[in-house]
Amino acid sequence: MRLPTQDQVLASGRHVITFAGGAVTAFASLHLITAGDAQSAADALNKIGHGFAEIITGLGVLAGIISGLFAALSANPLWQFIKGSRAVAANPTIVKQANISDADQAVVAKAAVELPKVENIVAAPEVAKAVPSPLVQSSDEVKVVQVKHGGN
Repeated sequence: MRLPTQDQVLASGRHVITFAGGAVTAFASLHLITAGDAQSAADALNKIGHGFAEIITGLGVLAGIISGLFAALSANPLWQFIKGSRAVAANPTIVKQANISDADQAVVAKAAVELPKVENIVAAPEVAKAVPSPLVQSSDEVKVVQVKHGGN
């Protein structure tokens, strides 16, 4: 659903004010209110319309600021890394279908070793050699034991 534009909101507000002004005029014509009261009501309606326009303008500015902040946060490299990791964790076939170079895999390993709770990474020898960290070990040097869970 798209939000209405500022012009659409202001036009809607003008219609409401016009309707209310018509009601004030009708009440004055029927002598339900005095001319002075009608003028006061018309002035109040104009102030309400102007205030409504100011509020909508302010909300438009705030929406722009909030949108900019969200864009800045979502462009953060760490946030991008986490979002990408979540996507791969949710659908591992993403990686299996992609042709990811050894250099790109080394970049991911370099980033992963910086996470505070990552203790070891076992990688293919070519990736392990490209990452200068004792936390990244070659699969040639480490015995990896796979344990199947759930009785499979």
